[in-house]
Amino acid sequence: MTPRKRLLIPVLLTLSALSFFAFLGGNDHHQQADPEVEAVRTAPDISLEDIKETYIEKGEKKWVLKATSACLSRSSDQTRVSDIDISFFTADGRSFRVTADRGLLSMNTRNAEVSGNVIIHHPVYKMYTESLRYRAENHIIISNEPVRIESDWLRLEGDRLRFDLNTMKAELTGKVDGLINEKLTRH
Repeated sequence: MTPRKRLLIPVLLTLSALSFFAFLGGNDHHQQADPEVEAVRTAPDISLEDIKETYIEKGEKKWVLKATSACLSRSSDQTRVSDIDISFFTADGRSFRVTADRGLLSMNTRNAEVSGNVIIHHPVYKMYTESLRYRAENHIIISNEPVRIESDWLRLEGDRLRFDLNTMKAELTGKVDGLINEKLTRH
C-alpha cells in the first residue's frame, strides 16, 4: 500500500465517524427537549422589579414607562413587562396614561405592544380595549380590537382605533356606535 493510501484510509474513517456522530447528535427532532435546558436557553438576560424608564428623543420626552417587572432579552431585542403604566407626552406638553396587564417593548425601535385590561386615561375621557400597539416612528397608538370611549357626556364604541399623539385625535373605524349627551353618566 502506498503512503498516500495509508493516509487516506484513516482520514476517510475519521470523516465517516464524524458524519455518523453529527447525524446522531443533530437528528434529535424526534426527541422531547429537556425542560430544564429549554428554560435556561429561553431565560431572560436580565430580570428587574419596579422599573421606571424614560424615553427622550431629540431632547423631547416621549414617554415614561413604569412596570412591576421586566424581563430583558438581548437576543430577541425585546423586553417583557407586567403591570404597565405608561405616560405619553405631546410636543405641546399635554399628556395621558396607558395602563395594561402586560406588554412587549422593542429596545431598538421603541415600539410597544400592550394587552390585558388596557385603559387609556385622558384628562377628559377613558378608552378601553384588550390590546394596542404604539409606533414610535409616527407617535401613534393603534388597536385592532374593539374599543370603548367613555366620559361624563360621551360613549363611543368602534371596531378599531388610531390615536395620533401629535394631534391628540382619536379615530374609530369599522362599526362605530355612539351616544353624546351632556347629562350622560358613567356606568
